[in-house]
Amino acid sequence: MLFLEITFSLDVSAPVRGLFFARRSQSNRGYDLHSFSNLLSALAAKGTGTWESGDYPARLESMIHAKACRGDADLTCMATEAGNKRSATIPCTALVCWLVAVPSLCRVVAAADEKVPPGSGSPQGVAELFGQAKRAREEGLVEDAQALYREVLACDPEHNKAFEGLVQLVGLRPLNVDSNSYRAARELLPRRFREFETRHYVILSDTGRHRARERGDLLERTHGQFLRYAGRLELRPLPLRNKLVCVLFRKRSDFAAFARENDGVAATWCLGYYSPQHDRAVFFDVESERGADEFAEARAVAATVHEAVHQLHYHTRIQKTTVQYPFWSGEGLATAFETSSPDEQFGPEYDFRPRRERFVRLLEADRLIPLQLFVGLDQMPDGRRETVHTVYNQSYALASWLARERPGELRAYLFAMLKEPPGQPTSQRHLALFEQAFGDVDAVEDAWLRCETSLENLR
Repeated sequence: MLFLEITFSLDVSAPVRGLFFARRSQSNRGYDLHSFSNLLSALAAKGTGTWESGDYPARLESMIHAKACRGDADLTCMATEAGNKRSATIPCTALVCWLVAVPSLCRVVAAADEKVPPGSGSPQGVAELFGQAKRAREEGLVEDAQALYREVLACDPEHNKAFEGLVQLVGLRPLNVDSNSYRAARELLPRRFREFETRHYVILSDTGRHRARERGDLLERTHGQFLRYAGRLELRPLPLRNKLVCVLFRKRSDFAAFARENDGVAATWCLGYYSPQHDRAVFFDVESERGADEFAEARAVAATVHEAVHQLHYHTRIQKTTVQYPFWSGEGLATAFETSSPDEQFGPEYDFRPRRERFVRLLEADRLIPLQLFVGLDQMPDGRRETVHTVYNQSYALASWLARERPGELRAYLFAMLKEPPGQPTSQRHLALFEQAFGDVDAVEDAWLRCETSLENLR
């Protein structure tokens, strides 16, 4: 993380102190430098017109972009207003009087410093971030403090005081619709798409109001069941940063085209998907198709819940997007929530009959993948239909059993995955992480299958 502490002085008698932090972009090629509300207020207070020091906009957007490549001594700062961009490239070690090209209005009081990246933060670095968060909170800088608490938790997912501080601050403000995810989706969609809001979601849809409201009700129900499960396992999901984005298409062809062109998803066969890169869930309203029946409605409910659970796991950082999860924990926990009866409780403690019956057939036919190999799978071994069928239904059964019978171990596993460095762990690393949390994989397999066999004999 690139961390800057800057003091802004609109005049000698009224200094305005601002905290900045930069997150590495998803491409790992640079940083997005996020400005905080006190900076915006200070700059806006300058009024309209141009800066004394040059032809730069007096009113800035809520984002100031910066690029600082690792190993590069230069920092490129860019301000944007109404689509007009201006930039200045300066040495990182000589930021004094140059940020956003307004030398008369700001000066750096602490040099830029490359911190330890999230997931491998040193205790000293975490303590520094937590101290900054506390100071920001004491000064009434709520958004600043929230962002810094989240950075602490990115480095140390089990930091109790940072989690408690974040939860307390989030409760002070209602969720906002505006987010990068919302703006990106809004720009891609035709004007006919209307917005429908629920407590935790914003739905962009070209279906009728009734269909969008129904989908919103199902998403809210899923959110509630997800929090119940997370509470039982003491997973401590982070509070939502904004209302979650859902896109709902009326026509299958429009849905498939959007998925292919914007998310690289071949969606000709599915009813929905979640894009971790853009933090949006995208669905097709199969019930709008001519000839749709009760089976289509049940499939739509299960698919909506499945993708919504993916979104909740990632957005609340129970799972993180920078690490490749094995199928059993990634898809397994999502399938464990599938239901056709959303008005009742659902989640890993409750069997979803279609998945359960498919798994039992695999068990009886001795077609399960040995757990020694299975827990390391993060890519489909081949594209055959029966392989996909086996992997998804075995993932469902394993994740459900672990959540019911080994909740403490599952919690330890998920926290351990949050501490993994970005990338794709090897199958050996996945096996090691599994055994670190649950014990010897062969012993786990024996206990799991004995339990499954006993359950079937009782039915």
